Amino acid sequence: MTSILPVKTEDRILTIKVEEIIKVEVEKTELTFYTTSAIVKTNGRLYQVLEKLNSDFVQVSKHGIINLNYLESLKPGFTGNMIAKLALKQKTDVSRRYLPELEKRLGL
Repeated sequence: MTSILPVKTEDRILTIKVEEIIKVEVEKTELTFYTTSAIVKTNGRLYQVLEKLNSDFVQVSKHGIINLNYLESLKPGFTGNMIAKLALKQKTDVSRRYLPELEKRLGL
């Protein structure tokens, strides 16, 4: 697995250190990488990003991937989903469909 992920933005190609990625979210075709130092937007598909990431990452919804190293807690949300609380005040929804895999990866 690679430790650097090249990301093409509108005006350049950035390299993101994989271990600094907290979460990745997609809305339509816009991917947003939330890292420890920046927020980087690009176009692409979530599954293609997940294929390039290591086993520290798990998909938690149709539109989100998190880095387990930055997961601080899980709590119930309003709609039966869970809310993953991540480092640096980041949050994301964990849908019921992806919860069993997340629990398995956490050893629950």
